[in-house]
Amino acid sequence: MSSSSDPLGNCLSILRRMPPSRIEDDLNGLVNLFPDYEDELLQRVDQPLMTEQDTLYKDESDPSVTSKPFLLCDYNRDGDSYRSPWSNTYFPPLDDGILPSKALRKIEMEMNELVKFYTDMYYEGGISSVYLWENDEDEGADDDAEVRDFAGCVCIKKDVVDNQYVSLGTWNSIHVVEANVTGKDTASYKLTTTILLQMNIAGEEKVGKSNLSGNVTRQMERKDIPWNKSCPHVFNIGQMIEDMENSARNSLDDIYLSKSTEILSSIRTSSDQLDGALNQHTQMLRNAVSKHGATRKIDTEI
Repeated sequence: MSSSSDPLGNCLSILRRMPPSRIEDDLNGLVNLFPDYEDELLQRVDQPLMTEQDTLYKDESDPSVTSKPFLLCDYNRDGDSYRSPWSNTYFPPLDDGILPSKALRKIEMEMNELVKFYTDMYYEGGISSVYLWENDEDEGADDDAEVRDFAGCVCIKKDVVDNQYVSLGTWNSIHVVEANVTGKDTASYKLTTTILLQMNIAGEEKVGKSNLSGNVTRQMERKDIPWNKSCPHVFNIGQMIEDMENSARNSLDDIYLSKSTEILSSIRTSSDQLDGALNQHTQMLRNAVSKHGATRKIDTEI
């Protein structure tokens, strides 16, 4: 535990010890207690992703589509407004909101299309959003200049309702990436991923009320990766995210699901196991009675 003179450290320590399923309520409570640390807490603590509708989105292939959902996070927030990756507009409207340069916006749009395809293929639906921004030293550069170094956030959210095994569940993955060109044809990437998983198990009348929630954070760094027109930033980052999600998914399976199954199996007995235990106990009693009867002296009448 941090010292009493470090409120931020104490807040983070408390949140690490609280159930992951209560992260939103606990974070809101701490923000109310320490309003001066609201921005720092929101930046450091990952929460389940919320959604908003982009009412300015236009689908050229389907004119009947007049809106599209996007994800809210700290990386597309400016004050109380959030920027949509589809129309590049803030909701609620914000006149002086921060926007990516023209060249970076092109990369952002390409990554959004790629991640949307990835989400449809891997999660069979869901919502995805990608947000990019210039590094501090590149801010103010010419809009048409080639983008070499930047950072970004890739968000994916998948909800499950009334599934055979899960009555209500949510998968949230938040990938924060930094891309830096290190040579003429090479670049280095640093990826920090947080996965938030919440599941309410179906069949409450049979197994009781059960909730499996957890989170995992992992980092990955790849240096001097080939970078050029045939192997652009979008391709390299996409490959890292795919590898990271597979690794994180396996970690969640080992840490939460497999361990929970092991614990439940050790404390609960099925009907077949119970019948077998009773039969074994009955047989032990019979053997004990038989052994005692064989050595017992027969009483004689006086």
